Amino acid sequence: MPRFSVGWAALALTSIAPLHAQNPAAMSLGSVAGCYALTLGPWSPPTPSGSANRDPEPAVFWLDTSRAFVGGGMYRVRSNSELLASQGRNFPPAWRLRKPDSLIMSWSTGFTGVDYAFGVRGDSLIGTARAFTDVMSRPRPSASAVAIRVTCPPDLAKGRT
Repeated sequence: MPRFSVGWAALALTSIAPLHAQNPAAMSLGSVAGCYALTLGPWSPPTPSGSANRDPEPAVFWLDTSRAFVGGGMYRVRSNSELLASQGRNFPPAWRLRKPDSLIMSWSTGFTGVDYAFGVRGDSLIGTARAFTDVMSRPRPSASAVAIRVTCPPDLAKGRT
């Protein structure tokens, strides 16, 4: 009987250890903020022809720590993407931390857009992009999304969005 208890205790400790290593207290805005290069996999199902999310995604984006003009504790996403700069005025690209080790990011034209759910893994963000449209009957295409931390390009520091 004692061996059974010790075994369960050891299993419990090894199960908790990885969660402790990714403690949300250790992940702060400052530790995640910065510039990232984004790569998307293929959309499945394909996005509808003519929707904004068929346009190229921002190759590099900056998770800024200044507040976005949307509710829910969201922060600005800056990009050198003309699409986000021209159509993101009413719905600015935004992001926020989620516990314990993830974040969400989104942008919208008001009619179409993309929501991202990322897990924070060192200097990378790994997750899924889900396209949406104001046409409710369409399925929501999704794609794998990987963003790797990079040095912010000088034109991005000027911030179009």
